[in-house]
Amino acid sequence: MTFGQTLKQLISISGVKSAHLADALGYDASYISRWANDIKLPSLKNNDDLFLKISDVVIACCDDVSLDELKLTYLSDGKFSNLQDAVANALNTAYANSQAAATLNTTAPNAICLAGGFARDIYKLFNAAIIQCASENRSDQVNCYTSTPLSLYSNKDSMFWESTLTDPDIQDKLFIVMHQIINMKDFAQNVDSYCAAICTYAYYGPSIRYEFYMDESESDVYAVQFVVVEDHFLSQSITSSFSGFHNQMICTDRGVILRYNIALKKKLRVCPKLLEYCSIRELSNNHFLYNYMIDGNIRFLLNVMHPIYMGDTLVATAMAEYAPGLPEDDFQIFYNSLCADAKKEVVIFKSAILEYIYSGHIYLFGRLLTIRKEHRIEHLTQLLEIIERGDCNLTILNDDNPLLCRSDMRLSVYLSKDAAFAIPRTDNDLAIKFRSKRTVEHFNCFFEHLQGMNREYILNGKEAEDFVRRGLMRI
Repeated sequence: MTFGQTLKQLISISGVKSAHLADALGYDASYISRWANDIKLPSLKNNDDLFLKISDVVIACCDDVSLDELKLTYLSDGKFSNLQDAVANALNTAYANSQAAATLNTTAPNAICLAGGFARDIYKLFNAAIIQCASENRSDQVNCYTSTPLSLYSNKDSMFWESTLTDPDIQDKLFIVMHQIINMKDFAQNVDSYCAAICTYAYYGPSIRYEFYMDESESDVYAVQFVVVEDHFLSQSITSSFSGFHNQMICTDRGVILRYNIALKKKLRVCPKLLEYCSIRELSNNHFLYNYMIDGNIRFLLNVMHPIYMGDTLVATAMAEYAPGLPEDDFQIFYNSLCADAKKEVVIFKSAILEYIYSGHIYLFGRLLTIRKEHRIEHLTQLLEIIERGDCNLTILNDDNPLLCRSDMRLSVYLSKDAAFAIPRTDNDLAIKFRSKRTVEHFNCFFEHLQGMNREYILNGKEAEDFVRRGLMRI
């Protein structure tokens, strides 16, 4: 809400007269009218307690019914226990919204600087820049760049891309490449949030792809952050590490952004990439799989049921029934044979196992299939045998947990000591290879954190084995 809208709401609830409010604040009544109609914002110079004063006057003018309505409106979210502070905060937030929406006079053309605040409609500005860029370039691909640390992303809140990719002018029409710069020092200090974000954003969907670049600098990653949409839009955030004071600059001047982009792209040319996107066939042909296997310490982090262990006889039967015509040298068959007898550690989401037990959904031969009951029974029997033999350490993870929820997990990740790759379940030919050994180490650390979560979030050891056995009995 704007400042005027909030003020009007307060006047309406309390029934305070504009003249009385003006008199109590020491202003002419015409000023109150201009504020309420969003014609003019009050000056806070030498009047930094204005919002508390308005709050006091409004509350004092309320009868019991009005006071209850005021509490329902401003205290129901539980952020404040004091009504005076809640109303003052609402006015302060609305004032900032009005400031962000106002056209500011600046010395730079087509730019605004928001001192001490954020642009509230940043999603709309970003979306508009993407649409304009695609239209002017007559291309369905738009390149964006950002240095916002992944530790500040929330894998539980992807509203930014949900807002963008559901825009009717963008949805299924444009392909967005987000060039994400990762400060490796910050990665090491925030392993869990980075790994969770990568699992979410490395394959967010077919309309967007992230390219992750490794930044080895020792600079303060929180001091300056930017988001760029080609030469159409630049948002740069600057935070003082001493005072914590935050400024945001938004620029649409094409000349300024073009010069910014030239320097940025030169830098990115020499930055190594964290991940490499390739076809599954390429992953097999370049011997990456052998390197992965020879490393040992085989680990699976699965968001949908996989074979884990499936004997060659059952694989041949399943191939004939569920993937007829699949060549015998297919990557998935080769991979299954290669890994069949290896000792494994597996973390899998609980609902993924339940979907397999009750519905037969499994990622097999590079696609999501539904297999018949007798084949599920045979497969789970084999899996229990290998668990009992001590060759598979299974951890079953609750879908909702503090580190990575299943709804946010867009990949299945395969780890070993020094190599790792990931495969999204919605693309039959895409593989994602981890190029940085440190990234593999961080993901192994993340894997161990998942295994070591509080007992309310995981089943492992005998509990996990018993869960699979009970599921087998239910089929």
